[in-house]
Amino acid sequence: MERVLPQVPRGVFKELDILLAGAIKLNAASKGMLHIYDKQKDMLTIVSHAGLSNEFISHFEKVKLFDTSACGRAAGTGNVIVIGDVTKDLAYKPHLTFSMAEGIKAVQATPLFEGKRLVGTLTIHFENTKSSTTRSTVAPSYPEITSLLYEIIKQKENSL
Repeated sequence: MERVLPQVPRGVFKELDILLAGAIKLNAASKGMLHIYDKQKDMLTIVSHAGLSNEFISHFEKVKLFDTSACGRAAGTGNVIVIGDVTKDLAYKPHLTFSMAEGIKAVQATPLFEGKRLVGTLTIHFENTKSSTTRSTVAPSYPEITSLLYEIIKQKENSL
């Protein structure tokens, strides 16, 4: 996946990769991805990922809000979505083959907001199932990631 947005310095993507790696480690996860929200297209697009195959990335590269994926649901509802066992979540079924191929058993997607504005999602993947509900009311805070995604969005809007 080519991460080229003309208005965004390449160093920003390196920063996002570092922050994503930190979030993965902080949550004792094994893999993860960051999506940025494009308001004009009403769609999430991957801007950073770690530990995931090209097939997985291609499948989740662009995601609509309220899609059956964890990140689509998180962005659409504004809630943290935790899928404790991907094999038991009926809505997640269209994505199950990709997750199983990666050894992913559980997923947590966190919507990222700058104020009330959605800027993207952070999705982390676990190799073991997790005991939890499909929704969490407490959203973890990732201010550095949120700020960088917001900066990218503002730069894109200013270049239009």
